[in-house]
Amino acid sequence: MLGLGDRPMCLCVQPDSMSMRIICLILVLFATSCATEKPTATAVPRPAPRRVETPPEACDILVSAINRGDWAALKPWTKPGTSSNETVQAWEDAAKAGNPVKVGRFLNGQTVGKASKKPYKLYSYSLENKDGTVNPHWLQIKVREEDGEAEIVDFWNFGW
Repeated sequence: MLGLGDRPMCLCVQPDSMSMRIICLILVLFATSCATEKPTATAVPRPAPRRVETPPEACDILVSAINRGDWAALKPWTKPGTSSNETVQAWEDAAKAGNPVKVGRFLNGQTVGKASKKPYKLYSYSLENKDGTVNPHWLQIKVREEDGEAEIVDFWNFGW
């Protein structure tokens, strides 16, 4: 199939120089984009592993009293104006109704109020129902530590 001046009528058979340049340009761009080295990610230094806060002995004593249902032993820690009064009463009422709670595993400890003159630590534990059903709350214990001594300031149910 020859057309005017013995040139092919179909560009697919023999492309003209402009089409050939465009095709070559596309191939060159494709080849260079595949051949370029990807920038290597700079190594970001990992933070040093954080030491897990371990609760003081006072927390262990409190947890033990809760798990035993020893409400009288908890009374010295229930101070006026704190959440602990209501929390102990709720646990005592739940135990009387046949739904006692127990403190599960230690979850975490964090320092709160680092910028203040007297920061405190907040220790969190899971709460479980003694009948095996799921309890959506945590026990949180607020502790002030000074000169190696730990004082429980307050404790409460945390959750939804």
